Amino acid sequence: MTRPAVTHIRDSLTSLISPQLIRRRARSLGVVKRQRKVDVVALVYALVLGFERGAKRSLASFRRAYCSSTGVTLAPSAFYGRFTPELAELMKQLTTHAFEHLNEGTSRLQRTLAAFAKVFIADGSLVRLHPNLQDDYPSVWTNHTKAGAKLHVTIDGASRTPQILSIVPGSKHDVTLLNVGPWSKDALLVFDLAYYQGKLFRQILDHGGHFLCRVKKDANFVILAAKKSRWVGLKHKEVLSEMHGKTFEVEVDYVYRHIPEGEWLKRHLRLRLIAVWRQDIGQHRLYLTSAPKAEFGAALER
Repeated sequence: MTRPAVTHIRDSLTSLISPQLIRRRARSLGVVKRQRKVDVVALVYALVLGFERGAKRSLASFRRAYCSSTGVTLAPSAFYGRFTPELAELMKQLTTHAFEHLNEGTSRLQRTLAAFAKVFIADGSLVRLHPNLQDDYPSVWTNHTKAGAKLHVTIDGASRTPQILSIVPGSKHDVTLLNVGPWSKDALLVFDLAYYQGKLFRQILDHGGHFLCRVKKDANFVILAAKKSRWVGLKHKEVLSEMHGKTFEVEVDYVYRHIPEGEWLKRHLRLRLIAVWRQDIGQHRLYLTSAPKAEFGAALER
């Protein structure tokens, strides 16, 4: 039986930040002056994992998470009194420790990506703001939220540290915030479907970089090259059923629209499509990449 996702998250968290480490740091910082009902280990884990679903988070929701996980009933004042500068410093130190721990050793993924000078991951997060800020920060959720900000970050995948950070109005689209430049030379840029745009792909290639991105569901590319020559000229969706249960890759013709001086023109990119079979969901996950197989193999299962 597959273990619940929350169990994997909990195990990963405790392996990074052990209860012994939390107690030791808490004592040295003076977070725990005398032991009462609030256990500092449970408090830290509740702050990391105890958020509720939805756009709003509150101290009350963290208190409910703490009480639910420990079985201890706390008055609001007993819980809120623990939010001190010492606790803030503890959380800061534990976060730094976690990042340092993640960077230790060389994983299989790191070895796979060693051909690239850097691996960058781009993404954006939306934050709701007070309606009075709508003039400066118009929201993308115009039907129910007046103001919102977007935090956009490009992270170094090896060190897991932010390299480029921007805060803009929530109405800005992610793809317009990834400003490709000389920094992307010899690097691999990884992003989600919010950045799925031929113009961006072309810019990355022009700067000497590569990218890896999921494929949109409605895409159906013409196959230009494949291990099975009879696939050439077919659409990639025509071979998915034949390769049920197997991971494979082909080269495809990615066509996008280009509008120089108002005229619509078609542009073509020859890219690799990697179809990774996911046993847990019983279907393929499709990815587009510009990286040559020699640099970025798919670990294909024949």
